[in-house]
Amino acid sequence: MYLCLEVIVIERDILSPRENIPEGIKRQVRQKDGFGCCKCGNPIVQYHHIVPRSENPEEIMLLCPLHHDEATSKAMTFEEQLYWKQNPVNITSGRVVGILKINQSRPIISIGSVQFIGDSDIILVDDESLLSVNMDSSASYDNFERLTISARLYDSHDKLLAVIENNEWILGDPKPWDIIAKWQYLKISSGTGDIAIEINAKSDPITIKGNLWRKKQHILLSNCVFFISGVINNSSICELCLVGMRIVMDTILNQCRIEPNPKIGKAVLVSESNRKKRIRKGLKAWKELNKKF
Repeated sequence: MYLCLEVIVIERDILSPRENIPEGIKRQVRQKDGFGCCKCGNPIVQYHHIVPRSENPEEIMLLCPLHHDEATSKAMTFEEQLYWKQNPVNITSGRVVGILKINQSRPIISIGSVQFIGDSDIILVDDESLLSVNMDSSASYDNFERLTISARLYDSHDKLLAVIENNEWILGDPKPWDIIAKWQYLKISSGTGDIAIEINAKSDPITIKGNLWRKKQHILLSNCVFFISGVINNSSICELCLVGMRIVMDTILNQCRIEPNPKIGKAVLVSESNRKKRIRKGLKAWKELNKKF
């Protein structure tokens, strides 16, 4: 069984901090550096100017937050920066050790027993997206898809700890974080050991775990359950397939709602106890939605 939903979505402005580097230059830097930190290959990166304020891709490098801190604090010498720029580990190793490579052809994300089909925002509190994923084959140097994440990570007291946009670490002190990246795997943990985000792109469907907070809303993403506490208390979502949909926790109206991705304006909710059948129905519905879109 599935239900087709259609709602009117009010367009919203999205304000996000960006370094003053043209997007075309960033794209060239990503390609040259292998989509990861030049020194360690980690896919969560920042853009570091080897030559201050330069817009020459040869004078800008990708570094993970920790190695960027090493460079800006002068612990990584100018000569060492040049070496890693000329010999980025993802290119020289031929293995792309940190890249989140996607072998699956199906745009499915699994959280507990819930599947999200489509690449878009997954969780929002009011108008703020806390977690979104994108499957991107553009600007790739070897024609496979890459998975990028965007996340805003808060603590339970509503302190903003880190901002990640399409795998770029925008804000937040990297020192309290532990970032582990391997082939098709990424885990970002806080200093207390709590997992903020964990992505396994090797599994099919891709799985995401995490622990998100905002405005006293708590979203726990585990192997077993999609758990929500806040505007609705101690509730979980299970055994559903959300096609072209996202979950919004609205603290103004004091409600939690499931709504269509505004890019499409329509969505499908699939309820089916058999997981394989649920996914098949969801993929069929996604195909139909994209035809209409």
